[in-house]
Amino acid sequence: MKFEALHNDFMTSFDPNEARLVKELNGHSSFVKLIEVDNVQYIFKTADNEDIWNEKDFLKTLNDHNLPSLKVFDSPHLQDNQLLLEYIPNSKGIEWESVVDVERWGRAVRDLHNIKYDEPFKVNSENQKEILNWKKHLKDVLDKAITDQLEDENGLDVNLLDKIKNYAYPRLDIEPSDITLIHGDLHDGNTLIKNGEVVLYDKSSELFAGDPLYDLTIIMTHFPNGVYVETDKESNSKDIVLLKAFMKGYGEDFINTNRDKLDLYLVIRALDRYPNPFEIFNKEIIENIVNS
Repeated sequence: MKFEALHNDFMTSFDPNEARLVKELNGHSSFVKLIEVDNVQYIFKTADNEDIWNEKDFLKTLNDHNLPSLKVFDSPHLQDNQLLLEYIPNSKGIEWESVVDVERWGRAVRDLHNIKYDEPFKVNSENQKEILNWKKHLKDVLDKAITDQLEDENGLDVNLLDKIKNYAYPRLDIEPSDITLIHGDLHDGNTLIKNGEVVLYDKSSELFAGDPLYDLTIIMTHFPNGVYVETDKESNSKDIVLLKAFMKGYGEDFINTNRDKLDLYLVIRALDRYPNPFEIFNKEIIENIVNS
């Protein structure tokens, strides 16, 4: 069945491909442009069909639940791999080292995770809802991550990969703590401030609904100091303070509530995302968990 958002797009009649280009914007796995039509600017994004459907449905779902979101515009000229979004002039994301901003970020993620579902699923490139077996999904991600590390030779030796296998595979027989809407890539670069509120965008297409704790592992890869690693690195000196601020906004100490499950999810996701220039302690996090 089609995955159906519960409200209509804002309609436009123009062809985004023929609009005036203001500038090219950075996109990790997509082509993003700032365009202008009749003195109004828009974000015009081209990516894989699956990424576009997930972003579109994610933003619509936020809007349907009266949460801050970017407006999604429709046009008869848009292809399935294209997305037209509201542009917020002079927009910026949260300030990474601001306790106030990080607490607001935590509240935004809490609101996201308050959108519940009956079962985990993903949205595929045909905009179809695919029900997932949670245990199989975890195994598939872990299998692929290990295979990729062996093929790419990213610096993780075979002994460490064997320890990961011995640690993770016996623990995969678990059930989600809850099933909620998932962002999948919770870092500060995927936030914007709109009308004083934190907007989440640029959703990962791995999952649409799953265990919220799985989502929160990315927070831990960015604030690991004092929990999963010990470092004198200046950029991580406020990790504990910022993590506490995020959890205050989120309304739950998710580290101590489900530490065993968090550790497992973190090993899987840190391995899957390694190497990552923005998550420089992923290898050390993995080693400290599997060797404990």
